[in-house]
Amino acid sequence: MIVKKSKLERIIETGLEAKALGKDLMLIGARFNYCGTVVEIGGEEHDGYIVFDGAKMPGETGPLEEKKWKVIEKFPFDTWNVSVGFIESWGVLK
Repeated sequence: MIVKKSKLERIIETGLEAKALGKDLMLIGARFNYCGTVVEIGGEEHDGYIVFDGAKMPGETGPLEEKKWKVIEKFPFDTWNVSVGFIESWGVLK
């Protein structure tokens, strides 16, 4: 019998939870990019999520190594949830 793992299980196994919880993270998604401090990772197989505190959406970064990006918009909410299903890549911001 073949057991297929959910995307959430694969993401947790690759270290997102251990490496990102409590840190500033940038997610590159299928349509949008998100930045913020990861305060929670959870959910079930088809509805996994990441909760950002102080979430922002970079519109245009310019050179990624620059400390200040060209366009970054803050969300008007304290926290913002992002679906795990739309993550293409991620990285911890320095």
